[in-house]
Amino acid sequence: MKNPRLLVPVAVLGLSLTGASSVVAAGPERDPVTVDSYDFQFSCGDDFDVRISGTSSTKSLFWLDEQGNVTRFRMQVSAPRDVLTNLDTMTSVEVGAHFVQTYTRVPGTNEYTVTVVGHRYLATDPGAGIIMRDVGRIVFSDPSEQTVTFEAGVHDAADPDLLGLALCGVVD
Repeated sequence: MKNPRLLVPVAVLGLSLTGASSVVAAGPERDPVTVDSYDFQFSCGDDFDVRISGTSSTKSLFWLDEQGNVTRFRMQVSAPRDVLTNLDTMTSVEVGAHFVQTYTRVPGTNEYTVTVVGHRYLATDPGAGIIMRDVGRIVFSDPSEQTVTFEAGVHDAADPDLLGLALCGVVD
């Protein structure tokens, strides 16, 4: 399962890269705040399906070099309450997130490192309290967020696929 909060930044970065060619270098550019509401389902293997619903807001800044290429891209994401529901048992967990995700170009390449700071995930089960958290700082060597090069804080699920598996296990 891929978390929509992780896929949106990569898509926005791609759009920023394609539209930046005619811009002259200057201070950071601001995109308008975007608010996204979502309600969709994903499968937890052959076991059951989960519905996720929520709303997130994102503030974006990007920096360009003299040629108009993006050198850094920062997103401040707030998704205070996503609800994940097991569609077989109708049990739910809540997942909140408040974090800043920064893409920084590796000099001389078209590659980026990704740094995430804040509450990337905070999952709670009504009556049980916190069941999973990913808070602190994580640095990935690539935008696909597969290779962690640094982390500090509490990271019960630094890998987004592990979060999906853990949530599938929690609401089973």
